[in-house]
Amino acid sequence: MAEPMDIDQDELVLSDAGAFQAVADSSANSSLLATEDVCHSFTPFPRLPLEIRDIIWGLAVPRFRTFNVEEQSALRVRLDPMSRAAAVPAILRANKESRRVALLMLDPFAGKWGKPVYFNFKTDVLRVRGVRALAALCGAGLSINLKKHFPLDVREWHVKLRHIEITEVGSRFDTAAFQWMKSLKTLAVEDWRAITLQEKEMSQERLRSELAKHWLGPANMLPEITVFTSMV
Repeated sequence: MAEPMDIDQDELVLSDAGAFQAVADSSANSSLLATEDVCHSFTPFPRLPLEIRDIIWGLAVPRFRTFNVEEQSALRVRLDPMSRAAAVPAILRANKESRRVALLMLDPFAGKWGKPVYFNFKTDVLRVRGVRALAALCGAGLSINLKKHFPLDVREWHVKLRHIEITEVGSRFDTAAFQWMKSLKTLAVEDWRAITLQEKEMSQERLRSELAKHWLGPANMLPEITVFTSMV
């Protein structure tokens, strides 16, 4: 007759615990996979009315982005890596329906930097680093007289731009660069010389007065001008 085996109760508990954990892990993984399947096959969306789907796609279109531009040469500028990465939003590649809605809000925009970015002229901001980059954007190159150097392709996007920021100015620059920006709503200028609030207000008033001389838009529709100082 076989002798009864001695069973270590601790080993039995550990064994049971391991088996329970394995079952729990398997159950959790199954639940996770099931959840992923549900997310990847959200079938009710295509059955929504087209108007509702368009609203949802419209809410997914990116807004309030800032594209940073700096000088590359006298005639060219370049976008920084982060701006280039955001050039083509994912919603344009989701499907035909999302692309159709997105293109109602985003315009291909190539301002002297090569491949276009998809830009929302109503909300996105063009941040230009330095007056030389601004001159290149205007098609002026090395010319000082900006009044005579506005090619048609430059005017086409100038008249649509609503928000622009100029950094690292540090000296007076020709506000004639903004004369064709008839839709401009906000103009922010970094002036490292304007430290106090009074100096900023004086700088803003000077820019407003100079811009009024060149402005081709309605006289009562000058953009809101803000002067700021970045302290490092």
